[in-house]
Amino acid sequence: YTYKQCMFYVFREPQCHLNSESDGKHSVNFDSPCASTSSSVHNRNEEALGQETVNTENVRGLKRKCLHENSFSPMQRFFKRHLSVTLLCDQSWCEMKTVYGLLKPFVKRKEMQRAEVQIGKEIHLSREREIQDVVPVDICTREDAEAIKLLNMLHMIPLLEAGERVREFPVFGVLEGVFVMGVIDELMYSQKGELVLNELKTRKQNSLPSSAQDKVNCLQVSWGYLLQVWPLVLTHTAVNHCTVLL
Repeated sequence: YTYKQCMFYVFREPQCHLNSESDGKHSVNFDSPCASTSSSVHNRNEEALGQETVNTENVRGLKRKCLHENSFSPMQRFFKRHLSVTLLCDQSWCEMKTVYGLLKPFVKRKEMQRAEVQIGKEIHLSREREIQDVVPVDICTREDAEAIKLLNMLHMIPLLEAGERVREFPVFGVLEGVFVMGVIDELMYSQKGELVLNELKTRKQNSLPSSAQDKVNCLQVSWGYLLQVWPLVLTHTAVNHCTVLL
């Protein structure tokens, strides 16, 4: 053979040897290096093809999921029947934090279990007990919880008209087609006859809040200003003064 013919047989000649037997049949020797190499390459090709198919299905699934989620409003997507003032105000501080709180509720619950959050709740509860008794009530349904809020509001309005201060006053209303609920820390009348809204904010550090936090606090007071107009319609009262206590 010439050099070119030898090189042709090296790259082209199959290395799988056929063994002739007495009966005229042929058998393939799969123990040869060529057979094992071909088999491994074939397996790798099948694995790559299968992985590509899986990746394609995952991409299609993500696209279908995105289209399905985008077809619903945020209220429908997160099964929200109403919005809270706290949830609306948190967006001005960090929108992604609000999104993660809706997507991962267990993260939000874990955050609410922090020591400083629990201390803040205790401070609000102690201030409420300074002027009114807190009676625990067992509830069985969601309607029971809403009924208790209405009873508390109807109980506080006569006290407010009599010149007393009330705390943890529930407010709610429909703003631009969305049902919003909130709680005002303290309500009272001033000597001029103006209704004063006070919000108590607790802090972990012994320092004044930043401008961004002040913006959140002012926004929360503004929401309380809008929402408390509806339950106070029966008293023909206008809110003329709002303050934030830190």
